[in-house]
Amino acid sequence: MKKKKVSVKNLVILLGLLIVAVAAVLPHFAWVLERAHAGAGLATLVQVSVAENNYFLEHHSFTEDWRELDTRFPPDLPGKFAPVSAVSRTRFFQVEESEDGFDFRLELAEDLKGGTVTAQRNGLIAYTLQESFPYPHFSCTGANAAGRWFCKKFTEHTDEIMFKPQEKNATSPSENQPEKIGPKKT
Repeated sequence: MKKKKVSVKNLVILLGLLIVAVAAVLPHFAWVLERAHAGAGLATLVQVSVAENNYFLEHHSFTEDWRELDTRFPPDLPGKFAPVSAVSRTRFFQVEESEDGFDFRLELAEDLKGGTVTAQRNGLIAYTLQESFPYPHFSCTGANAAGRWFCKKFTEHTDEIMFKPQEKNATSPSENQPEKIGPKKT
């Protein structure tokens, strides 16, 4: 019985197919991985915004004091908010035990009646997530080509989840007209 030998030509073809397969999967893998990081960053922004809004309901202004803000976070929140530094009305913070690689910043307006929470991610895919309060408005801004690609896709993804349009049902009553109640037709 003869042993079959693998030729160099077959190895090159196999290597080429492997490279094409990896190149096809890599963008999707990067999207899924970065979407998870951005989701965690967005969750942090929303938590800080909600905590500020809760403080505002009690005191009619937002707070610069992290001790006051820290008491309004849910107890099951992963990680611990740790202030890093402060410059005027800007507070820099991090989330301990988090590996998402974000630099967070909380900025209050001069009148303490509003502000923004920002998460900046640097690296191959660099972008900035921003949430404002008291009226929530989310934005994603890419710092490089990969960041702009990611922000476009992530904004579409979050809009699809957060602002899912209601399907109009022809059998449902109109919002402006009361539903007619009467005997059912058989």
